[in-house]
Amino acid sequence: MSILDEIIDNKKKEVELHKKNLSIHNLQELIKINGQDEAGFIKRDFYSALSSKDTINIIAEIKKASPSKGTILEKFRPAELAHDCEMGGASAISVLTDEKFFKGKLEHLNSVRAVTEIPLLRKDFIIDEYQIIQSKWYGADAILLIGRILEQKKLEDFISISSEYNIDILYEVHDKEDITKGIKAGVKIFGVNNRDLTNFEVDHQNVLNLSRKISANYLLVSESGIQSKSDIDNLYNLGINNFLIGESIMKAKNRRKFIEDLRS
Repeated sequence: MSILDEIIDNKKKEVELHKKNLSIHNLQELIKINGQDEAGFIKRDFYSALSSKDTINIIAEIKKASPSKGTILEKFRPAELAHDCEMGGASAISVLTDEKFFKGKLEHLNSVRAVTEIPLLRKDFIIDEYQIIQSKWYGADAILLIGRILEQKKLEDFISISSEYNIDILYEVHDKEDITKGIKAGVKIFGVNNRDLTNFEVDHQNVLNLSRKISANYLLVSESGIQSKSDIDNLYNLGINNFLIGESIMKAKNRRKFIEDLRS
């Protein structure tokens, strides 16, 4: 069983537990009572935050650990980290909410939202419509959908549900098949993950190979493996200007300056 298989297997159990604690109907009612189902309510536009072609747009990822690296940051204060990232010029914040493998929490979305003004992406392994509605309740402006774990019909359904709740989609691809699936489903933002989710190894060529198969009509984000300004420059010179960066930001001694330098 690959790491991805283990994560998905655990995620199914996790989602069922959440449903028992708070049913999908009750979750929907809470959102209505709070006014979050109204179009535009507290929405921070994730798509617009990445739309500028003339700047380097960084989605700064807040994460404590990963299956490949273990614990990345011992003193993990999500609100403080997010504030530093926004002050450094990040265009959006990605909050990893998977508990078992990444040591995240859904509640981190709330704490990060309270101290920031830029869009929030919930990064997790979304396999059930419940998680989409849950993301709205916890304050996410966008969610990650992973092509490798979603069949065509489910991907289309999830995009439709996300639209109902005014949630943007970052669609993660790993190969040509994922891209074809996403185009057919009406995806607007493609994220090319340079990390293979079956073994968590990084291949920097992946974004270069797949970017040629994604037309300029779509927004493109390079995910994983960015360590330095030279990595950014190499991809920017090839027409890629959106980046999701986690580990190197978390490890930086001065996160604000690190992001400023990446964007300079």
